[in-house]
Amino acid sequence: MLQRVQSLFLGVTGICMILMVFFPIWSKTDSEGSSMYLLFAIGEISRDLVSGQDTASYLPAGIIAGLALIAAGIAFFEIFQFRNRLLQIKIGALNSVIMGLSLGLAIYLVTQLDKEIMPGIPGVFHMGFYLPAVAMFSNVVANRFIKRDEKIVRDADRMR
Repeated sequence: MLQRVQSLFLGVTGICMILMVFFPIWSKTDSEGSSMYLLFAIGEISRDLVSGQDTASYLPAGIIAGLALIAAGIAFFEIFQFRNRLLQIKIGALNSVIMGLSLGLAIYLVTQLDKEIMPGIPGVFHMGFYLPAVAMFSNVVANRFIKRDEKIVRDADRMR
C-alpha cells in the first residue's frame, strides 16, 4: 500500500541514495586557485582550473556509487513488500548496513585523499556526503512505522 507513511520515508531513502551518485561528496582547491580535486560517488576528478583539463579515475570511488544504487533499489523494493512486514523490517536492516558501508567508504576515501592531496589545505564536504545520513535516518523512521503497523496487526489478532 503506497499511501502508508513508511512508503514516503522509503521513497526519500531511495531518492537520497540516487542523488548521492550525482552530487559531489568532497572537494579541495589549492591556495592559488589553479587546481581543484573533487570526489564523487562515481569517481575522483582532478581539474586544472587554468587549462580546464580534467583527469578522472573511477575506482575505488565507483564502489560508493554501486552501494548507493543497491541501497536505492532495496528501498524501492521494500516499499512493495507491504504484505510481509517482518520481511520489510529485515530488508530495512540490510539496507541500513549497505548505506552505512557507502558512508563509511566515503569517509575513508575522504581521509585518505585529504592526506595525499595538498595536505595543508582543508577540504570541503558537499551535499553528496550528507545525503546517505538523511537516507539512513529516513530508513530508521520507516522501520519504526513498519514495526508499529506489525504491532497493531498482532494486537488485533490477539483480540479475536
